[in-house]
Amino acid sequence: MKKRNGFVSNSSSSSFVIYGIILNDNLIDDFSKQRNLDFEIFMDEYLEKNNDRVEFFYSGSDNDPIFLGAEWRRIRDDETGKQFKESITEKIRSLFPNIPDGNFNTFDEIIYC
Repeated sequence: MKKRNGFVSNSSSSSFVIYGIILNDNLIDDFSKQRNLDFEIFMDEYLEKNNDRVEFFYSGSDNDPIFLGAEWRRIRDDETGKQFKESITEKIRSLFPNIPDGNFNTFDEIIYC
């Protein structure tokens, strides 16, 4: 995944600022083995049914990271930043209970297509 350092013309890109985690291969493999499920199919169905803010963010390239989190623009008017983070952390931990606190962060990325 590339970060934008200056003006880019004639390109297609998507950017996001999220609070969440980077999913590595170990997390995905452990998740699939524990549940005996295909990770991508499960996550698509789960996120569609159970989360109003948590989404995947990725470029589609096998070498680029996969992010799981919520965009900061989805913070509610009656919610503080701390409450937003706690809500997203709780939702992600319901799927990945063993993720250390240090893995949660704000990520500001641009994906070039």
